[in-house]
Amino acid sequence: AEGSEYQILYIADDNKIRSMYPFNPNSAYEPAFQGDENVRIAAMDVYVKGNKIYWTNWHTGRISCRDLPSSSGSSTSNRNRRQIDGGVTHLNISGLKMPRGIAVDWVAGNIYWTDSGRDVIEVAQMKGENRKTLISGMIDEPHAIVVDPLRGVMYWSDWGNHPKIETAAMDGTLRETLVQDNIQWPTGLAVDYHNERLYWA
Repeated sequence: AEGSEYQILYIADDNKIRSMYPFNPNSAYEPAFQGDENVRIAAMDVYVKGNKIYWTNWHTGRISCRDLPSSSGSSTSNRNRRQIDGGVTHLNISGLKMPRGIAVDWVAGNIYWTDSGRDVIEVAQMKGENRKTLISGMIDEPHAIVVDPLRGVMYWSDWGNHPKIETAAMDGTLRETLVQDNIQWPTGLAVDYHNERLYWA
């Protein structure tokens, strides 16, 4: 498609985030973030409007963000180093135990996350303020989460004793189970907004 060569794919791998242009055959991986030995990235999402990338760190129980690095295949090593190491903000969200999935609501400017240490799904504004618990109870080990702000729904996976994929309105109401048969470790979720489909791995 026209302009597809400018689309960027971000990939989280242990304690680092890399980027590439998937439709450019000459594209190489570029570092976007490199954490230390305390960083274990469980999930991430991009807030394009705010030019930020958010991620969960299950090892330290934190949600963090930083500005998206400027793309430049010809950047100097010093510039790349500043982009990798600098500008990380740890959101002021207390009491997190094991944040796993994270999803950005780019319409309302909120972030949603799962905490498998406390068995809850929560939401807050982009800096962590006005936090609210949306889902608790009858949830065992919530993992991945995605949102569809255009239709006002969210989806999440549960790794518990009875694995399943559930959905609810983005305010936590209208909860229902979508998939509970022939499923064991639903790890990743993705929404095809155009065709109204949900994919999982």
